[in-house]
Amino acid sequence: MTDFDELMIRISTETAVLFLGQMYDQNVLFKNIDDKYKRVAIGEKKEISYAEAVTNLINYCDEKPEEKKSIISSIIAAESAICDKRFEKLTSLHWNGIVTSLMHAMPGFDSLHSVVRYAEIKTDYFSEKNLKLTYLFGRVGNEQANMPLSYDEQMKAETFKEQMWREIVNRIILRGILVVDSWNPQYDWLKERDFNAFISCPKHSIFFFNLSDEAKRKPQIRQLISKEIAVVIEGSLYDWIREREVETQNYSYEENDEDSVEITIDSQLDKAE
Repeated sequence: MTDFDELMIRISTETAVLFLGQMYDQNVLFKNIDDKYKRVAIGEKKEISYAEAVTNLINYCDEKPEEKKSIISSIIAAESAICDKRFEKLTSLHWNGIVTSLMHAMPGFDSLHSVVRYAEIKTDYFSEKNLKLTYLFGRVGNEQANMPLSYDEQMKAETFKEQMWREIVNRIILRGILVVDSWNPQYDWLKERDFNAFISCPKHSIFFFNLSDEAKRKPQIRQLISKEIAVVIEGSLYDWIREREVETQNYSYEENDEDSVEITIDSQLDKAE
C-alpha cells in the first residue's frame, strides 16, 4: 500500500487531525499590516519567520503597551487582504479536527468554529460534522485568548497550548493520525519537544509533509522517524493533494445501515459531498 492509499483510508476511518504550522502563512500577514508596525515586525528583512515577527511585536509592546490595540486592529485589517485558496482543498479530506500555531485567520479559517481555550473543548471536539479549528496560542481579536503581545500573555498562551495539545495527543495515541504541514521547530512556537508523547504511538501515526532536513535531525523527530512512528512525505500537503486529484476520485466513502464505514475504490472524497 502506498503512502497515499494508507493516508486516504486512515483519514476516512480513524480520528484524523491536521496541524498547520506557522510557515503556512508564507510570510504574507506581516507584509500587509500598517507600515509603522511592519517596520517593527519585519524591519528591513525581505523574509522573516512568523514566530520572529510576533516576538518583535512582543518586544515592542513590552516598551509601548499602549500600542497593543492598534497592532491588533492592523493585523485584523491585514487578514482581509490575504488571498489564498489552499484551505478549501485541504478541508476536502474531512478531518476530525484542524489545529494551528498561527494566531490569525487565513482565508477559509472563518468558515470553521474556532477553539482558543481548553474550556471550549466539548464532547464533540473531534466531530467531523462539526469541524473545529483550534488556535493553540490564541487568535488575534479574540477577547478571551488574543494574540499574545506581552511576555505575560505569551506565558499564558503557552500554558493554554499545553492543555489543548495534550487533549489532541491523547486522542491520537488512542486511535488516530496526525498530519503535520508547514512546520519547522526553528520557526514555530510549537517545538520538537511537543512531540515527545507520540513515542508511545504505533507505527505510521504521524505524517510529516515538507519537513526540512534540519527538523529531521532534531533528536525527538529523528527518533519518531527511525521507529517508523512518523512518515515523511516530500512536498506540501496542498501540492500533494492537487497532484493526485485524479487518484482521489478512486475512493468512495459510504455509511451502511449499521452505521459502520465502508471504503471502496470508486470515488474518494464522496464523504464530504
